[in-house]
Amino acid sequence: MFGNWLGTMSVILVASMFLACVKGGNEPADLIQASRVIRDMMKPANLSRSGFASRGPEATPSQFVSYIFSEMGAAEWPEHEGMVNPDELKELRAMGMTFMPTGVAFVSGSPDPDEGRQLVIKWNNSERFVIVEGYTNLEEAPVLVRKWKLPKVSR
Repeated sequence: MFGNWLGTMSVILVASMFLACVKGGNEPADLIQASRVIRDMMKPANLSRSGFASRGPEATPSQFVSYIFSEMGAAEWPEHEGMVNPDELKELRAMGMTFMPTGVAFVSGSPDPDEGRQLVIKWNNSERFVIVEGYTNLEEAPVLVRKWKLPKVSR
């Protein structure tokens, strides 16, 4: 009996630790949502339909970040959640649509001291990574960090 209890407790402990790692701890929901905006923009299907695809398959992560903050790239950002009817928002999210969260600034390269909550989009060209860091307080380390390999796409 003790062996079954110990085995069950071990499984629960391992599962709890796994879920904590997968969830990323205490990351704010709005910054997680903001990071998903960038991740969705980087999906091969979305990139191949965007103006960024014209740069060819060897385009770099720094070019991607520059593009999404350009006038042409700005037109490809998803809608801001505050612009969507609240009754429809939940339904549209269930269909897989991503929306820019309220109260989070999107910043290129390095944190902006004039912004509060922000998602900083960076790059590592040598490894082809786009990196996002979410901040709630610029005097502290980022509370969210993600990185994704930029897919090679073309039209």
